[in-house]
Amino acid sequence: DSEVKDLDSLVDIMIAGEEEERESAAFSIAEFVADSDDNQALVRDECPRIFDALAMVCADGTDRAKQYACLGIAMLCADETNQSLLSSTEGLLESLVDLSLDESLSDSCRANVAWAIGALVNENPTMRKAFGDIVGSFAGLVMIACTLHDEARERAAFAIAESARDCLENQLGFGQTDGALESLVHLCATGSESAKEQAAWALAMLVESCDDNASALVATPFALESLVQICEAGSETARANAVFAIAELARSGDAARLAILETEGAVEALQAVVEG
Repeated sequence: DSEVKDLDSLVDIMIAGEEEERESAAFSIAEFVADSDDNQALVRDECPRIFDALAMVCADGTDRAKQYACLGIAMLCADETNQSLLSSTEGLLESLVDLSLDESLSDSCRANVAWAIGALVNENPTMRKAFGDIVGSFAGLVMIACTLHDEARERAAFAIAESARDCLENQLGFGQTDGALESLVHLCATGSESAKEQAAWALAMLVESCDDNASALVATPFALESLVQICEAGSETARANAVFAIAELARSGDAARLAILETEGAVEALQAVVEG
């Protein structure tokens, strides 16, 4: 089959090609797997070498090659079986965490690093735990969330949410990481609409059934105000996510409920969302 031969050639290039050739091959694979479900199936059934090759590029490729390899990983994770195969690829998650900690990478590359991490841990409890067990994992995503690049911040918020979701250890890990809550609050206030959606969801996942994080978020300057502003003027998804976060804060105790009641416009904004 010509497509299989083409994929094998691309893998060979990613493993042993020149720098620009590896960049081009990584991009071609990302483009191929994003094209159709049939292509996703072809990768896992006929060319499983791709997974190790992508991990290799993440470990030693150029900035652009890493950017495209991470894009390919994120695209492959849309298929549950491919996500599972990537999850078992030796050294991949560790390489992605290393990349998240590398401030020398371009913002576009860091955005795709965060996207790849979020895609790997999405609906994947085993990978969530594995992620939390890696030294520096929480700090790396928070560092990306603190950049000035809106897409990178949005992807970091997505990854934080998926890493923390239904995982108390990771919730606490992020809660104890300097800048985690502050960066998400800042994104709620200043990000694009889609970034605000992800940031509000990340805050909701960090405080859900986690009283320590809820208390810390209530004490974070402008946290409640930014969530209320989203309730007042955000997209439907952003508003729903902000309401979820505020509801979890209210559940956490009397102090949080009082703080919500004392936040200007909070009651009216919540009522409008519920009635809408």
